[in-house]
Amino acid sequence: MLFHDLAKRERKAILIASHNLNELEGLADRVAIIHQGMIRASGDMPALHQQAGLSAQGTLEEVFDHFTREA
Repeated sequence: MLFHDLAKRERKAILIASHNLNELEGLADRVAIIHQGMIRASGDMPALHQQAGLSAQGTLEEVFDHFTREA
């Protein structure tokens, strides 16, 4: 992928902000869930699944729903 190759070659992080969670799931090595201006969770997908108490087959949308659910 273009983003991964560029980031590795240049040894830089690339920030992508999007509401398209399906697209991000395939692009990102690490994800930060931001809700109401605060970072609610961050990490790679296995870590986010674990923090949310979801199975490894869970989607990024399920992770997002878990961390942004109103109590």
